[in-house]
Amino acid sequence: MIQIYILTGEFMRKEFKSLSFHDDVMFFMITKNPDICKGFIEMFIEKEVERIVHIENKDFKEGSLYKNVTSLYVYFKGEPDLEIVDLFTSNFINAPIFTRHYQTYLDKCNIKAAKYEEDLLTRHFIIFNDKDPYGKGDLVYDFKTTTTIGNLEFNDGLNYYMVNLAGKPDFTSSTAIRNFVDYIQNGNINDVFTSKLDYEITRIRNNKYFEKIYNLAIEDVLSLGMKDELVNDAHLTQIELYKIRTHLHRLINNIKKLQNDGISFYEALTRLTNARETDYVRHDVEMAFKKVSCFKVSHQGWLWEYVSDRLNNLIYF
Repeated sequence: MIQIYILTGEFMRKEFKSLSFHDDVMFFMITKNPDICKGFIEMFIEKEVERIVHIENKDFKEGSLYKNVTSLYVYFKGEPDLEIVDLFTSNFINAPIFTRHYQTYLDKCNIKAAKYEEDLLTRHFIIFNDKDPYGKGDLVYDFKTTTTIGNLEFNDGLNYYMVNLAGKPDFTSSTAIRNFVDYIQNGNINDVFTSKLDYEITRIRNNKYFEKIYNLAIEDVLSLGMKDELVNDAHLTQIELYKIRTHLHRLINNIKKLQNDGISFYEALTRLTNARETDYVRHDVEMAFKKVSCFKVSHQGWLWEYVSDRLNNLIYF
């Protein structure tokens, strides 16, 4: 995942108004807009979208290592079958292995839900990478389900689109893709979609309500002693990360419980952030940070996930 913090000798905060497409908190909020999602899907999958629905599946999201993935049910025009599209960012050097891990997680969810092969839908993964995942310079690495025998389709229902945001425009990619990458790299607005994307990013940056919640979430995390525990070149294992996420997810659930009692998200957030009325909430957070004594910034996906979790409770408007 792409960091919202940068470690340069000290722990530095990235202000809300400086968040960009590269930051996964901003990316996650952008992809709450159905029109933006539709634009990405048509750009890379090259099929006309009739309707999309955001997937809000508690069983899928709860305890997931990939809560920042935006998953969509997609109805393509003229096609009878429903398909799924996943949009997410990955700044790992080995993006294909990261994607394989995500696919393994999905398979586990399908088995747990007792789904058979006829229940599996065609699924597309659109992964935005800040770094070139293969070093060839292509804007999009398109892995569709084909074999080495001509163009014979394997038809396992999986398609991958690795988008290289560091790539150089080339005429093998569509004009829409070239315009999008040019906007990300240089800020140039050359078509309707990049105009919509720029407007959405600006709208989010200027939303005082979003900024307030973002700042509260960050200050909440920093106030728990995280800054004092940062040590360069330390490392968190996936198991340690999962344990930390478990504690933080429990905290998020406490916010949701207050919401179920009729308390607004903002009020619930303020209560748990400032008052810390309940010992068990404080215990959950403290335990999360005591699990490890040091960690490296590139492995802090759980922190960005924690902030996005809070932002995800907002209704898009």
